[in-house]
Amino acid sequence: MKDFTFILAAVTVLCGIAWFWDFLRVRPLRNARILAAEKAAGGSISKEEREKLEAGNWFVDLGRECFWVLLAVFLFRAFLLEPFRIPSESMMPTLLKGDFVAVSKYAYGIRNPFTGHVMIDTGSPSRGDIAVFRYPEDPDTAFIKRIIGLPGDTISYDESKNLVIKPAGGADPVTVPKEWTGMGEFSLAGHPLKRGTEDLLGVRHDILEAPDRTFPLFAYKKQEGMPEGTWQVPEGMYFAMGDNRDNSRDSRFWGFVPEEDLIGPARFIWLSINTDCSGMRCVTEGLRFSRIGSVH
Repeated sequence: MKDFTFILAAVTVLCGIAWFWDFLRVRPLRNARILAAEKAAGGSISKEEREKLEAGNWFVDLGRECFWVLLAVFLFRAFLLEPFRIPSESMMPTLLKGDFVAVSKYAYGIRNPFTGHVMIDTGSPSRGDIAVFRYPEDPDTAFIKRIIGLPGDTISYDESKNLVIKPAGGADPVTVPKEWTGMGEFSLAGHPLKRGTEDLLGVRHDILEAPDRTFPLFAYKKQEGMPEGTWQVPEGMYFAMGDNRDNSRDSRFWGFVPEEDLIGPARFIWLSINTDCSGMRCVTEGLRFSRIGSVH
């Protein structure tokens, strides 16, 4: 995502240079040629002759025509909304592989599009947000997960798949309640998944669990000074998990999301493509129009 930002910015700058050169130098000469031709003709000239006189260097002409469009796209993508494609099944059932979401770039602060540094503070993640962020172990890769823990929270996830949250500020620990609603609607690698609704301290959303899959506590990333399967979220950090709990590589395995790595929350699905990758190659089966809308 960052590489594309640099490329788009570079192309916009080049076209901007061409536009300004045309405005300051080429356009006056072009207008003078047209006026001279009209004066010699004693009036207006033909469309073909005008186009011939207006023609110039192809780079300058292209830059003049594309600059304002590219500038608008860059500003919109850098500061308002950025598209993101769901690349895996880790956020099922909320988001499916092949969904395209719009990410709000201003919700967690107006940021420098090249460094990620917050220039204007406009807010911070709330518990339950579906956030896109730079993967801490590979900043060139974008991840999307649900924010479970805020700075100062203590998060526990045991071998029975119970999620316990002790909010910052001395509040009592809360075992997050789950209400199971079905089995087999979703599956992964031939294994049926159990679907339920979780009440994440007031934020209700659906999750999936694989009944036949468990992780021992030592498989999770251990935080120094904390028991296995328990993490205290440092200041400036967030704890994120996928809704497909047993098929998600998230904070349980690699740690916390730094505030500076946040990109923004997913606001709505604007396109959804159903792709079958069960064979030798992926085949597009059609659009899922029913999925277009807000996410939560």
